[in-house]
Amino acid sequence: MQFTRSGISVIWVIFAVFFGILSCSHFKASKTRVPPFELTTRPDAGIGQAQILGADVDQIITDFAADFNRYLSTENEASTKGHRLAAGGYLLAALTALFSLGLQRREACDLGQTP
Repeated sequence: MQFTRSGISVIWVIFAVFFGILSCSHFKASKTRVPPFELTTRPDAGIGQAQILGADVDQIITDFAADFNRYLSTENEASTKGHRLAAGGYLLAALTALFSLGLQRREACDLGQTP
């Protein structure tokens, strides 16, 4: 199966558009963050202290929320970096496809053919 020069040009354009869309998609995803965990107040929090086996339940939940929010922050940062790295890679692939298209078109012009 033999491709014409214009057929190869179309393939390079398709690759450039495809990788460009993936780049934009990952860049948009890099701005998405999981919101922090927020505690709700117990309805009877002002009445007394809730304890289980001598441990203050409110303090345990507060400590858990703080630890969980630190974890979410770390995951948000990792997700942002990963998506931005992927966006950069796809952008580089799109630019490479456009560069290859330009080289292919230039070669056709140098040979005196219609690109």
